[in-house]
Amino acid sequence: MKATDTLIDAYAKRGPRGLLADCEQMILCIAGFDGVFTMSPAQAVELSRNLDDDWLSGFNRTFELLCLAGADRGIDLQQFKQLALSTYSFWQGCVPMKEMESIQRRLFVPCISAMYDLKRALIVECGKSGEAACHDRLKRSALWRTALAFGVLVVTEAVIGFLVWRYGEGSNLLQKLTNAWSWPVLGFAATAILYPFIMGRERMRVLKWWKGEIDELESKSG
Repeated sequence: MKATDTLIDAYAKRGPRGLLADCEQMILCIAGFDGVFTMSPAQAVELSRNLDDDWLSGFNRTFELLCLAGADRGIDLQQFKQLALSTYSFWQGCVPMKEMESIQRRLFVPCISAMYDLKRALIVECGKSGEAACHDRLKRSALWRTALAFGVLVVTEAVIGFLVWRYGEGSNLLQKLTNAWSWPVLGFAATAILYPFIMGRERMRVLKWWKGEIDELESKSG
C-alpha cells in the first residue's frame, strides 16, 4: 500500500508536461535499444552489468507512470507493456539476447505507435492547460484594470464635484449639481469611452466570455 500511495502521489504531481517528457524519454530509449543487437552477446551482457539499480529503478517508475497515463486517457499500451517489461528483464539478465531480439522485432512498431498516440494526447493537454493559464491571467488582469477604471471614474467625478461646488451656479450644492448636470455625465461618458482602451481587446473578450456573450454570438453566427 505504501508503494501504491507513493505512485499515486508521484502521478498526481507529474502533470501533463512531466508525463510528456517521460514519454519522449521512453520513445528514445526504446528506439535506441536496437543498437544492442548490433553488439556481440558478450558486449550486451557487459552493458547490462554496467546498469546500476538507480537506472533500473528509474526505468520502472517511468514505465508505471506512463501506464497510468495511458489508462487515464484510454490509450491501449499493452504492446508497450510487453516490450518494456521484456526489456527490463533483459537488462536484469533474465531474458536471453536472441529471445529479446525476436520480441523487439515483433513489438517495436505497435509499441512506438502507441507511445506516439500517448505523446499526441499529452501535447493536446499541455496546449489546453497553457490556454487555461493564459485565460486565468487575463481574468485577473481584467479585474485589476476594471478596478483601475473605476478608480479613474471616482477621481474624475470627485474633481468635477469639487469644481461644481466651488464655481457652480446655485445657492447650495444640490442646485449647483442640477445646473451643471452635464459635467458629471461627461465624466461617466469619458470613462465609458476610455474603458475598452484601458482593458484591451483580449480582456474585453474575457469579459464577454464571462457574461456568456461570446457563446451566444458564436451560436448566432453559426
